[in-house]
Amino acid sequence: HQLFSLTNSSQILFADKVVLTEGKTELRLLPSIFQVVAGKTAGQSSLAIVAMSGVSDTRKSMEVLSALGLPSCAIVDLDFAFRQAAKHGLLQADDPDISACKAVFTRMADDGLVSLDGGLPCKGVQGSAAKAFELLASEDDAKPHIASLVRKLRDRNLWLWSAGAIEPHLGLSEKSEHAWLSYQVRLENEPLDEFCTDAEGIRELVEWMTAAPAAAHEA
Repeated sequence: HQLFSLTNSSQILFADKVVLTEGKTELRLLPSIFQVVAGKTAGQSSLAIVAMSGVSDTRKSMEVLSALGLPSCAIVDLDFAFRQAAKHGLLQADDPDISACKAVFTRMADDGLVSLDGGLPCKGVQGSAAKAFELLASEDDAKPHIASLVRKLRDRNLWLWSAGAIEPHLGLSEKSEHAWLSYQVRLENEPLDEFCTDAEGIRELVEWMTAAPAAAHEA
């Protein structure tokens, strides 16, 4: 099933490297962002930006692509580090940065900022679990641990959004067709620095997408 899902993407046929992503915002805007920053399309750079069927398929998708002889990398939200990375052998089960962030979540829950289930955010009166991870990213005592998680997963060919998801980095407040279209227009008509919250980070992402994948190793 995984093999069919991936090879069903015609982009892969002409790519030298595959960039896997789950988020709709990435799928809608990354091709245009890439072109603005790199000065050429992803296709002209022999890159394929491909949707995953689910973030839980990240490791399996990369293994399938490796078996096909295609280098790959993946772009994931911050919650991936907490919910999936250890399961996939990408982080240790007792990773100290995860433990430290969970302690921050506990304090945030005590302050009524988030709702927790098993030590991790869940939907509650404060909002969605995704919003809780964005709040975590803004906590000063969590930032160095998140930065460490970013580095660890970068070594495993995964780009972890340090602000929770792509939207805070872009300066988007919602995920909708209208928001994506408006952002697309701005990409085509304005300098990136004028409306992108993390223009430097987005440029770094584009450079990372075109770089040779890091050598694989076990956590």
